[in-house]
Amino acid sequence: MPLDVTKFKLPQQIEEYRKAVAEFVLSDLEPIANQIENTVKVPKEMWPKLQQSGLLRLTMPKEYGGFGLTYSQYFPILEEVAKTHGTIRLIVHTWNWLYYYQFLKYGSAEQKKLLPKIASGDHMVAWALTEPDTGTGLDLKMTAKRDGDSLVINGKKHLISLAMVADTFIIFAKTDPSAGRRGFSSLAIPKGAKGFTVIPQPDTMGLRGDPHGVVAILDFKNCRVPASTLIGPEGSGLDQALETLDVSRLSIGVTCLGLSQRFLDLSVHYAQRRTTFGKTLAERQAVQQMIADMATDVHALRLMTTDATLKVDRGLPCRKEAAMCKLFGIETVRKASDKALEIHGGLGFTRVFPIERMYRDARGPWLEEGTPTIQRSVIAREVLKS
Repeated sequence: MPLDVTKFKLPQQIEEYRKAVAEFVLSDLEPIANQIENTVKVPKEMWPKLQQSGLLRLTMPKEYGGFGLTYSQYFPILEEVAKTHGTIRLIVHTWNWLYYYQFLKYGSAEQKKLLPKIASGDHMVAWALTEPDTGTGLDLKMTAKRDGDSLVINGKKHLISLAMVADTFIIFAKTDPSAGRRGFSSLAIPKGAKGFTVIPQPDTMGLRGDPHGVVAILDFKNCRVPASTLIGPEGSGLDQALETLDVSRLSIGVTCLGLSQRFLDLSVHYAQRRTTFGKTLAERQAVQQMIADMATDVHALRLMTTDATLKVDRGLPCRKEAAMCKLFGIETVRKASDKALEIHGGLGFTRVFPIERMYRDARGPWLEEGTPTIQRSVIAREVLKS
């Protein structure tokens, strides 16, 4: 059934809303998930559903048209959304942090005018850090050189989600190559800026469908923009990116929790009904062992993400914990997806069950906001400096 957020008083009725989202995921979003896989496109009718449901403005402050939910209130909802198509999950995840945080904390009065439009789903933003020939830190090559009251941008970004449909692009570039970590800045570039081209890249293994499955290259060739496109003080871009990534990595941990829980639920349901040689799979010790391992990992991940979420809500640093949640999350969902496929057997390899699609989508979080090796580097750095 369609979900109308106006029927709920948030955050007071947060648990009733979460249950309604869980039903909405299965009744409205799961059929769209199948359509995305068949057409490799996100259908236009999905956007009004997401807008009406309120899923695009859960954490946005109330003064900008959101509900101002804490992350302890929001993450159980993201967990439910993560149980359907990965592209739908990614849209909800990014809309509730990645695409508005910098405008909210660092943006000018003019840039903050975008916040209500982002909350309503009428303005789309792409967040562009990754480059084709570098990592995602001090070796970034994109430059934004001062020329009077303008900045001239040169360089490329790639694997950028929502790029084919975005209205505004948050990019990170070197404004002072001699200043080390203080030489990076963040800019908000409008679609259609002269010298800025968006180039589609090949479709992806999972998270299929425009606008995310068709990731893109952003190509800047002497793109001249006013200095007012800077987000926050010049030289603060790297700090902004790292702050943004902390909560986004925790969001990925919650995503992996939702996916892993659904792999477990589907496996239990199938094992209790599938009979071979006169016994259900659930009666076989080997299957019981797999389900026990899945349930244990899911419980551990739930406790990890809950702990980190409480730190975020209290305003405490969580860089180490967020990286741990993403790292343990992707390992949990990897093992859960492997076991779920094994329990479902040959039918799990077909599209009879959602296992096949979910198996591919579960590989997306590996690469979002940094590979496992990057997470380990972040964790080690935080541990060693303490």
